Amino acid sequence: MRLYSVYEPNVDATAAGKLAANIHGTFNQYFSDALSEKMQDRMHAAVLAGRFPWPAPIGYLNDSKLRTGTNLVPDPQRAPLVWKAFELIATGDYKKTDVLRIITDDGLRTKKGRNLSGQTFEQMLMKSVYCGYISTSRLPQPVKGEHEPLVSEELFQTVLAVLSGRKLTVAPKRKFNPNFPLKWFVRCASRGTPLTGGLVTGKNRNRKYGYYWCRRQACSEVMVRRERLEDLFMDHLRRLQPDKETIQEFPAIAEQVWRQTQGDAEENAKTLHTQLEDQKRMKSELLPAKLRGEVNQATTRRPTQTSIVR
Repeated sequence: MRLYSVYEPNVDATAAGKLAANIHGTFNQYFSDALSEKMQDRMHAAVLAGRFPWPAPIGYLNDSKLRTGTNLVPDPQRAPLVWKAFELIATGDYKKTDVLRIITDDGLRTKKGRNLSGQTFEQMLMKSVYCGYISTSRLPQPVKGEHEPLVSEELFQTVLAVLSGRKLTVAPKRKFNPNFPLKWFVRCASRGTPLTGGLVTGKNRNRKYGYYWCRRQACSEVMVRRERLEDLFMDHLRRLQPDKETIQEFPAIAEQVWRQTQGDAEENAKTLHTQLEDQKRMKSELLPAKLRGEVNQATTRRPTQTSIVR
């Protein structure tokens, strides 16, 4: 295969022609790579500004005139169907294939008028743009977009949980029960585990009583009525309450701690400044020595590693 150019007649099969072809190819490749970098930077800047610099996803339209301040506006025909898909998936009662069939029967199509494939439908459900955020591979976290979201963040997170197979609970079990406020707070003296609590049926089975007990079944050291333990806890808090003399000393104690903290910060700043000056001096001495050939690459690497550890 030979390369012929109309604008570069010196490109031929000779040595000079091959050299000219390679030079032109190198510059053209550089121009293409530089243009690609500029486009990526512009797209990155657009994302940081809250704009979506790509073709609009299903459910949105590109607003070329920017009448709304953003380049995405909801598609009046597809947006309700996209929202319906999220709602059906979030219930957990439908399979993805069933939801895809339902919205396809309702008229959801791609911009080219084709039915959505299973892979395209799943990718659509996982795009944060529908809840108002824009994500790229160059950003660690999604950016809040200027466009109007089609679904709420809560609904989007619910759909992600359903797709990942995580179990959803309507009312998660509370770790802290207001009826037993000392659960997970007071510990068993023999086992060291947090106490649990609950209602225990009395002997006549007509009344229930609140009790705290050890969480470990093998431990029978703690079995105390709720009122008794909570009264003891309140008595303990009263004993911990400072007297008036101690309260009056609080401003002086706070000032002393503040001065000590400031002194430690100033001392640390002086130490760091001294270390920085030592590093600069070592670097200024090593560079001329290296140029004179008195040290090599191995010896110059060790002080740098030591300074990092310090």
